[in-house]
Amino acid sequence: MAVTATILNIQRFSLHDGPGIRTTVFFKGCP
Repeated sequence: MAVTATILNIQRFSLHDGPGIRTTVFFKGCP
């Protein structure tokens, strides 16, 4: 079963969650 979503925004090198380098992907229409 596949999940289809539209990528709304991608933030690379996001430091909001603490130390380290992360990539945050926002999906449009997520529950």
